Formats: sequence, structure tokens, C-alpha cells
Amino acid sequence: MLLVETTVRPSKIHGLGCFTNEFIPKGKRVWVFDRRIDPIIYKAHLSRLPKAMQTFLDEKGFAATRRWRQCIVLCGDDSRYMNHSDDPNTVKNIACRDIEAGDELTCDYWSFDLDAARKLGARR
Repeated sequence: MLLVETTVRPSKIHGLGCFTNEFIPKGKRVWVFDRRIDPIIYKAHLSRLPKAMQTFLDEKGFAATRRWRQCIVLCGDDSRYMNHSDDPNTVKNIACRDIEAGDELTCDYWSFDLDAARKLGARR
């Protein structure tokens, strides 16, 4: 769940991006997992969903392990549009430098998404 105000709009990085509407000082937490907003879908249950939903979850969710089981976490807000950067402005959900209002929020997929290699074309 995002802890800052954002909007989604076209990104220079990829497709759509998540942009902050406010100044975020270095060290401020910008996102926190909240089960009420961010559902967990266990991979064992994915095949029971329509193909269109499987594709959506594959693209918009991130792969993780919860309770020793593989799953997809679907961010329930604009954070699902945060794009990868090799020089992200957030690390472990905290601003690692001052972020100006209007800037795109970025993260390092390699640090949390078990499917980063596929999503990023195995580049590191």
C-alpha cells in the first residue's frame, strides 16, 4: 500500500509509471505490504483462474514466497506501475534520496521479485 500520493501516467522507462504528487524526503517509507489492499495469490491456485487473469497477474504482480509457498503479490494501488531502474529512487520501500513531486517512483525488481530475470530479459 502506497503511503504517498501518486498518479499513473506514461513513463519514459516502460509503458505506464507511478509518479509522486508530493515531495518525498530521503528515508521516508513509501510503500508497505497490507493484506487488506495487496492480495496474495498462491501459484497452486493460478491455473483455476481465467487465462486473462493469469496474464494480468503475471504482468502486474510480483513473484514471492509466503509461508514457504510460491505466490504472486498484486499491489492493489498505483504501486503496481512502479518500474525497474538500475539506479532506483526507492530501496526496500524507502526513498533512498529526495524525490521531487512529479518524479517517477522506481525500484529494483531484482531485490524482491523472484521473476525479475524473465521480466527484465535476464539482464543484470
